[in-house]
Order: sequence, then structure tokens, then C-alpha cells
Amino acid sequence: MRKIVNVIMVVFLLLALNNNAEAQRWKKNRSYLTVHLGATGFLGDLGGGKDIGSIGPKDFDFQTTRPLLGVGYSYLLSERFNLKTNAYLGWIGGDDQWTPQYHRNARNLHFRSILGELSAQAEYYVTVQNIGKNWGRRKAKKMPVTTYVFAGIGGIYFNPKAQYTDGTWHALQPLNTEGQGLVETRKPYSRFSVAFPFGVGAKYEINRRYSLGFEYGLRYTLTDYMDDVSSTYFDREKIRQEYGDIAAYFSNPADLTDSEVAYITKAGEQRGNPNGNDAYMFAQFSLYINLYKSTANICSFQY
Repeated sequence: MRKIVNVIMVVFLLLALNNNAEAQRWKKNRSYLTVHLGATGFLGDLGGGKDIGSIGPKDFDFQTTRPLLGVGYSYLLSERFNLKTNAYLGWIGGDDQWTPQYHRNARNLHFRSILGELSAQAEYYVTVQNIGKNWGRRKAKKMPVTTYVFAGIGGIYFNPKAQYTDGTWHALQPLNTEGQGLVETRKPYSRFSVAFPFGVGAKYEINRRYSLGFEYGLRYTLTDYMDDVSSTYFDREKIRQEYGDIAAYFSNPADLTDSEVAYITKAGEQRGNPNGNDAYMFAQFSLYINLYKSTANICSFQY
């Protein structure tokens, strides 16, 4: 009887140790280098759908899609929580000629800009991938997909530019196209701001070393000048006197020979929407590279 009890105790002990090893395996697979490739989409005052501009998906114009590159590092805090930092380089753009909405089309503004983002984000895994389990076995089970939600904070850099009539591109911020610096209430804007990324994603482990992922995220910002447009038209001649012909042109490039267009674009009329800041979207594919410490760790996973 005593032998039977001892055997049972040994079996339960071995099962407990095995389960604990399985539960702790994620700790040996917690650091990842990530490489991102995707696309951006801009949601601001320029371009957009057939209605007045907004930062919602309804106003998204696929013609604003631009390339996105990025690298990052992620670290598992637990089986369900992950911290990550990412550095992105992308491009954004918008053009009133792309929208059928009359007032914005008549406004005739456009821009393109480089976009840099450095952000820190937290992920919560809705479904958890059993990281590293069974790789190296002949009858390894298929890994489930990890799905997650994320949110964070980041810093961004942008530099809106527009094309002049001679084909040259000019940075718009130094031109003060809305009369910045000419009246006390209009200060030059910064090309640095804060963004708040959030969204959803999924990962699939190919093998112990590599995983693939897809992520979609929206970024709300604390600036309304990613496209150089925010408030009302300023007196074009005053801009010309202070900042020159190019600045005057970009302040209002509309067809002023059309009396109706000239009326809706005169000084004091709405040029942008100051009641809502700009936003942008990232859709990306990611490669995750497991930064396990040594070959010894790899071998310890193969049961």
C-alpha cells in the first residue's frame, strides 16, 4: 500500500513540475525584436470623403495611403501583458482635388509630409499563444493565434510641404500661411507633437525563432497642423507683404477668378476645422524575432 501511495505521489509531483515548466516557458521567450512594413492613412482637414472633414473612417480617402517602415522591441511582462517600443518612418498626404465635397475641392489645398513616430505601447492578449511549446517534436501541435488590443503614447515629427506653380516643393510651416506671427492670437505651430496610438492586432508563431503579425492602429494627436490647415483664411495681401509671394499663394491657391470661390475663401472664412485635431492610421505586417539567450535555452524547450 505504501509503495502505491509513493508511486502516486511521485506521479503527481512530476505532473506538477511539468505543468509549472509549461506555465513558466513564456519567461524564456519574452524578448522580441520587431520589423514592420505597412501603410499610413491620414485623417485631417485636406481631402477626404464627400462630407465635411472628420477624423473618422467615413472621411478616409484611400488615395492618402503612403508607405510605412518601422523597428521595435517588445518585452512580455506576463502571459497576457506585453510592453513594446516602436520607431516608425512613414509618409502622409492629402489633396482637396481628391474630394467631391464642393467647399474643400474649391479650396484647392494639398500637402505631403514625412512622419516620424517614437512610441511606447502596452498590449493585452485577448487570446494567448502557447509560446515555444512543442517546437522540436515530430508531432508538434499547431500554435494558436495570439490576438490583442493595445494603447500607448508617442512623440511625432511632421513637416508639411506643398508644390508651387513652378513644380518646386516648399515647407509650409515657415511660410505662416494662416497669418501666424502677424497677430497676437496666431502663433507659429510646432512640427513636433504627441500622439495616442490604439488598436488591435494578431500574431502567429511560425517556429520558436520567428512569428508573423498584423496590426491596425489609429493615432489621435495634439496638433491640428499636420496638413498646415486649422482655422480661417488670413488677408492674403498682408501675408504677401510680410512673407512673400510664395507664402501668399499657399495661403489661398483657390481660383479667385470664380466669384463664388473668391467669396468662400476670403479672409475670415473657414479654411480648416479648429475643433478637431488631426489623426492618422497605421496598417502593418510585422516580423517578430525571438531574442532567446542561448542554445541551452532552446534545447530545454524540446520535450
